[in-house]
Amino acid sequence: VGFAGVGLTPNQIATGGGLDLPQLLAVDALGNIWVPNSGSYPGTLSAFSPTGEPLSGASGFKGGGLNEPFAVAADISGNIWSANYGGGVSEHTSAGTPLSGTTGFTTTLLVNPVAIALDAAGNVFTSNSNNSVTHLNSAGSPTGQLTNIGGLNNPYSIAIDASQNIWVANYGS
Repeated sequence: VGFAGVGLTPNQIATGGGLDLPQLLAVDALGNIWVPNSGSYPGTLSAFSPTGEPLSGASGFKGGGLNEPFAVAADISGNIWSANYGGGVSEHTSAGTPLSGTTGFTTTLLVNPVAIALDAAGNVFTSNSNNSVTHLNSAGSPTGQLTNIGGLNNPYSIAIDASQNIWVANYGS
């Protein structure tokens, strides 16, 4: 993973921390960089300090239902949520301890989630490979799904603005 930021030289390369086929990363409120790794089945999470030092040990953080993690997001409590392309959503503490149980949060509404976003209230939203958006509450329970809405075509990224509008970038259009 390449970093450029405070205390880092441009294009500094971070290694270790369990990196293995890194995917869509996020930065938490402390400036730590979180990377989902889908390489070593079922997958791991890597964490790096703002200066690029590994925080996740040599093998990365495991458990919590990680299943080909593809994207991560940090909530206001510092917990890290991952959208698992292999199915489900996982939650870990900022220390890497799984909060989502051994199978993670699963529901038939989560179909190969590829992106994840959280709002200020801790609600979780995923964009899924079946052209849908799934809404989970802060406890990981499903509360709804948006399907067949205008423009969803291979949704790849998702964001929630301050007015609770859901923004989705589509890979297909």
